[in-house]
Order: sequence, then structure tokens, then C-alpha cells
Amino acid sequence: RYAVRYFESAHRNYADGVEGSTTAAERVRLLAQSDISLGDNQLSLALEHEDTDFQQRGLTAFGDPNQDQNMTVSSAVAEYQHLSHDRLTWILGARFDKHSDFDDALTARGSLAWQWTENTRLRASIGSGHKTPTFIERFGFFPEQFVGNPDLKPETSISYDIGLDQEFLDGALTLQASLYAQELEDEINGFVFDPVTYLATAENRDGKSERSGAELAANWRLSSQISTALSYTYTDAKEDDPSGNKIRELRRPRHSGSVSFAYTSGNERFTAALAADYGGTREDIFFPPWPDPSETVTLSDYWLVDLTANMQLTDNVTLFVRGTNLLDEDYEQVYGFRTLGRAGYVGIRAGFGR
Repeated sequence: RYAVRYFESAHRNYADGVEGSTTAAERVRLLAQSDISLGDNQLSLALEHEDTDFQQRGLTAFGDPNQDQNMTVSSAVAEYQHLSHDRLTWILGARFDKHSDFDDALTARGSLAWQWTENTRLRASIGSGHKTPTFIERFGFFPEQFVGNPDLKPETSISYDIGLDQEFLDGALTLQASLYAQELEDEINGFVFDPVTYLATAENRDGKSERSGAELAANWRLSSQISTALSYTYTDAKEDDPSGNKIRELRRPRHSGSVSFAYTSGNERFTAALAADYGGTREDIFFPPWPDPSETVTLSDYWLVDLTANMQLTDNVTLFVRGTNLLDEDYEQVYGFRTLGRAGYVGIRAGFGR
């Protein structure tokens, strides 16, 4: 399988109705993947290449906010799925990233699932992660608010989880319970006071950030055409403060969840899904103009309701409609950064040669 993806965006940033800066990005991603059958097992190999251009323009203040940057990353991916055993399934995967701006990175993941009984399954996984800083974190500039840090390092993490799946009603109802933990190093903090510019900037944190919690989920097939799903997540996120004490991590809600309903027509040509996602309260930091000290603020919880529908017009052409934030919820995930209100999208997907 081969794929080419192209993405272009442009943003204007205003303060008190006055345009202060603009940013634009252009990204091209190439993918080639081969799935090889080895009896009942499968080996997947993939090559990826991504090229991103970033442009920023603004009034010169502290340093020069006018930037033209480019970043490339070439990746090789391998994954082996062992499916030939009746009750035990395991997967091993690895990814190698060669980055133009950072050191090479190797990440891996392993998972297994054991069908204990006909209706009960145990599962567990472990994996490592690697995330490079964004262009905004490295080079971004917002007048009187933020200046980027080009010396940032990538974040690295290791995560674990263990879970239980239980089926009822001849498989129509599935309940899931999971425990998880994650340890993050060099976490990027995007709200650090810069004593030179008196603006916020981004820095890698010292110490480690630790997250753990539990997830509960239910999937119920009410009929051959209607299904519903529920989920709830509890997260205990902690990080080291400058004194080495553990404190609650910013912008991490303790409680989150979702509820959704899905419908499929009898001829399977029409599908629709209504989903409501819940984000709990979270704490953040507000930096008022100097010399006032920073303040801890609490961001309100919110519900986001989305609706999607697909109509298969022919075997190769599908019409889709999507509405997001249908209740036009006014919410914040990061203090001071507005989020999108109600929006609607319509489009057509077409396939060829099938």
C-alpha cells in the first residue's frame, strides 16, 4: 500500500482586535507499507518520510519572530503479529526515526492477550515513546505572551497497562477494565517565565512526570443496527516541582469520559454516530503582566457533542457529513487559548480500481 498526504494551514493571531503575528505550515507525508502473511501470522513493514515547512511573521520585539524553518523525518517500522495460537496472541513492534533536527530515536512496543475462557480475556502491554517539540514550542512568538525556545529536547516515555475484558449476552455486551501507568522524561513545559523577555517560554522539565490511573468501558450491541459505548478514565498525574516534591500536573483532568451511539442501515450503506466527550476540571497557570505574580486557575469541565454520517452512493463513492461541538460549548484546555466553536464539514471519498 502506498499513500501520499498533503496538509497546509495558515493562522492569524489577534490581541485586542489587532493582528500581532501569523503562522503557516505545509506538510507532505509519503508512506509505503507491505503486510506479509506467514501462515496465520503477519509481518508488517513500512517506510515513511515527512517534510514540514514552517513560516512565521510578526513585529520584531525580543529577538526576531520572523522564521522560515524546515524539518524532515524518515522512519522505518516493523511489526509482527503472532496469531496462530488458539488462546494466546502477542504483538511486537519497533520504529526507527531519523530526524533532521534531533538525534535518531528507536521506540518499541509489545502486547499480549490471553483468552482465559470463552468470554474472558486478559491483556497487557508495554511500550516506549518519543515526541519532538513542535515548531511553535521551538520558534513561536505571540506578542506580550510567548517566545519559543529553539534548544528544546524531545520528550521520552515508557508506559504499561494491564486489563480484563468480559463478555455477556452471547457477546452483545462487553465490559472492559484497565490499569495503566506512564513515566515521562524531559516533559516540555510551555508556560515558563523568561526573566529576559518577561514572556512565557517553553523548557524541558527536570525530573520525571508520572501518570497512572484506571479505565472502564462498556460496548453494547443493542441490535444488528444500533450499538452504544461508554467510557470513563481516572488519571492521577504528578510531576516534580523545583524542590523535588510531587505536585499535581497542570492541564490533566482527573476525570474524563465519553458516551456514543451508532446506527447502521439494513443495507449497510448508511452509518451515523453521535458522540459526547467529557473533559473534567483541570488546573493551569496564568501569567499576568509583570510585575504581578503568576496565579493558579481552574478551567471548567465541558461536554463536546459530535455527529458524523456516511452515505455510500456507489461501491466506490461515499458522501460524508460531520458536525463538531454541536452545543457550541465555550471551553478551554489551555488557559488563554480559545477553542473552536460549532463547525460543520461535508465531503466525498472516492476509491478507484477496486
